[in-house]
Amino acid sequence: MPIHTLLEQQSARIETLEMRVTYQEDWLEKLDTRLLEQQRLIEQLQQGQRLLLQRLQEEHDSQGGEYDWHTLDERPPHY
Repeated sequence: MPIHTLLEQQSARIETLEMRVTYQEDWLEKLDTRLLEQQRLIEQLQQGQRLLLQRLQEEHDSQGGEYDWHTLDERPPHY
């Protein structure tokens, strides 16, 4: 097989690999961005949940009642 044919094949293989790497780098960057967005959303939801539980506790305390707040974290029996 002539050397120029081998070089062309190698060049084509390298180009294909470079395109794959470029695509994967782009995909990983988009994935990383999406994961950061989701992490921020999770943190916001957790903060909102804490505030709601705090307000619920304050409302309940202002009415003089007692409640076991640990039962809020338990799954209902139908799960």
